[in-house]
Amino acid sequence: MLQHRYPWRWYAPLHAVTWSNSQTGSTFTGLAAGIYTVTVTDFNGCQLVKTVHVNIACVVANKEDGADTSKPISISDSDFLARAYNIGIFQVRAGRLARRMTEHKEVRAFAVMMIKDNKPTNKAVLTLMQKKGFAAPAKLPANLKCKYKDLNQWMGCKFNRKYAAVMVSEHKETIALFMAISMNSKDTDVRQLATQALPLLQTHADSAQALLTKVNTKIIKKSYPFG
Repeated sequence: MLQHRYPWRWYAPLHAVTWSNSQTGSTFTGLAAGIYTVTVTDFNGCQLVKTVHVNIACVVANKEDGADTSKPISISDSDFLARAYNIGIFQVRAGRLARRMTEHKEVRAFAVMMIKDNKPTNKAVLTLMQKKGFAAPAKLPANLKCKYKDLNQWMGCKFNRKYAAVMVSEHKETIALFMAISMNSKDTDVRQLATQALPLLQTHADSAQALLTKVNTKIIKKSYPFG
């Protein structure tokens, strides 16, 4: 059983230690390889958040599970798969929110596309993570949670603009991430997944940019009806 103990350096007495897989305490066990986030809170309410990488080489392989442990996956590749999975989940959730919040025809159509197109990609990422022998992240990271929470504050035209802007920035970052992995990963499966995903990501990025232009243009026309 894999066990990990974090080397704490903390000046105030500890109040709580929580991990992204819902375990608590300074020691946790039964880990699959992957990336885990730990949050330490002291009695003053101050928090320290750290990321722990568990390499697949540390895990005892179970061939019956179908995990390919012949070549340990690098930390950069495992980090990529975790980020790719989180990005896909975020885009589906944001799409569902947009479908519920907007009455704008084009925004709704884009949101439906995000929901539909991300599902098979998310499944492919999850399948590869399982093949490589580590679990998917249990929760979205803080930055994506904040983006979703911020989107949920807006309504009407402001929501449409905000959603389109977030999708443009998200896709720019995602394309850069996938392109880097497609060129630099030493793992054939990871490199192939990133390469195959890029054309669809670029299509989504172009659609997001066109949507942002459209929702902004309509607002300008409404602001200056006699211009």
